[in-house]
Amino acid sequence: MKVSQYKNKKRFQIVKVLYVTIVLLALTTVATYTWFNLSTRPSINDMSIYINSGVGLELSLDKNSEEWSSQIDFRELEMENTPLVPITYSQADNSFYTVVHGADGRIASVDYKIQPSPIPKSLENNGYYLKVSFFGRTDEDIKVYLSPAVELERGTVGAGTWLIGAPTWDGETVSHKNGGGGAEYAMRVGINITYLNELGNSTGNSVFYMYEPNYDGHLDGSTGYVETKSVNGDPLINEQFLIKQTKSTWRDADLVQKNVIISDLGTFDKEPLLFEIDEGEMVQIELYFWLEGQDIDCGNLLNEQCMIMSNIQFRAETEGSSELRPIY
Repeated sequence: MKVSQYKNKKRFQIVKVLYVTIVLLALTTVATYTWFNLSTRPSINDMSIYINSGVGLELSLDKNSEEWSSQIDFRELEMENTPLVPITYSQADNSFYTVVHGADGRIASVDYKIQPSPIPKSLENNGYYLKVSFFGRTDEDIKVYLSPAVELERGTVGAGTWLIGAPTWDGETVSHKNGGGGAEYAMRVGINITYLNELGNSTGNSVFYMYEPNYDGHLDGSTGYVETKSVNGDPLINEQFLIKQTKSTWRDADLVQKNVIISDLGTFDKEPLLFEIDEGEMVQIELYFWLEGQDIDCGNLLNEQCMIMSNIQFRAETEGSSELRPIY
């Protein structure tokens, strides 16, 4: 009798352990792949990119062009709202990946490599990320940095580098609402710098930086930095190539107006040096905007119809110059 009770108790414990294991496995699977089941499709609503050439940096969309200017405004190019699906970056091969589905339709793995377009474009939307590309050259030795965010007059968000949820006007409440829906906390901007020789050919040297805006803000209202891990558990990118910026916010003016907001823009965690080039050298700069699936804020709490506004600016310093000047 005692032997039978012992066997039953042992059998119950084994079943209990198996049950708990199955539940934990299910929870792990959900936690890993929740971001791939998002129904939201954030979009890049407005983006401005300016580069200062006051110290000798010239820009062009075409490296062989005879027309180089002091800045490029990508708002002048035709760009519709850009739907984005969650993807993730791999530092191992400097590529982006999304899911592979099994025969039963369920997610099997995260190893589908997103191939770049075979035809180079200045502005590319492949449904996974938004990519903009341009070239820079110089006739003197310079260092180029990301320009910090700078608040301007009332009614505008500001100059410099920032990324926010777009302020959208609600006529019923007579106030602005955050059109980002939380997606601004999971967005990333990749900055790929490729060094070119005087003929415009790659020297084989390149570097990829990841700009993480709003790193200390979260969808649930909490604050504090949470490191984003890759699918294999390593950091998404090495710290030396990561440029973080505190949360940028905006609010309505005390006297609410449709075309006026008050901004409070974030600051960088370190001096964001991107590259150095000498007289006669050239670089290709590629910017990638994407929704990082491994971010803790990339989940089903994101709102529908997310709209993102981003501004990327650069500043340059000549050898021996006394200060860095933000470009407005």
